[in-house]
Amino acid sequence: MAIPESISVLAGFVMAHAVWSQSDLPPGEAFVPLAVTEQGSQRKLLRFNADSAQAAVEKGRAELLQMSNSSWALGYAVEEPLRSGQATFVEVAASSPAMSKPIVFRYQYQHVGGRFQLTGPPRVVSAVPTRDVERASAIAAFQKGIASHPKVGPLWKKWQAE
Repeated sequence: MAIPESISVLAGFVMAHAVWSQSDLPPGEAFVPLAVTEQGSQRKLLRFNADSAQAAVEKGRAELLQMSNSSWALGYAVEEPLRSGQATFVEVAASSPAMSKPIVFRYQYQHVGGRFQLTGPPRVVSAVPTRDVERASAIAAFQKGIASHPKVGPLWKKWQAE
């Protein structure tokens, strides 16, 4: 099943907002998970609070999965242990009524010299089975969504590692 371009664009918009939220925080802190739902041309921003970041993400996913007639994208921060230390990511899971399961995009970030910095290109880390060409198309639409955010689009280049 192909990933609808509109879902990748929505995911990019949410990634832009999520990265903006994370960029304002000191190292070690994560932003409150956020989602944008879309029905027709109407978008709605939601935030999910809980006792822990993981609980907030689970709460958001559960609530969004109940919205069978809306497209949605959920943004959250993730830490994963690596051999060389901790890796930190902002992830966005996005879905539509036509999709059997969400697609998940990921951007790695770090703080270098007190400066927030994205490292590497965006990646699709989970999706309905897709071919490489479909993933490339999804990432291109995802990047359009990032650029469409009126406040973050101009900041994005500043956050990318040189």
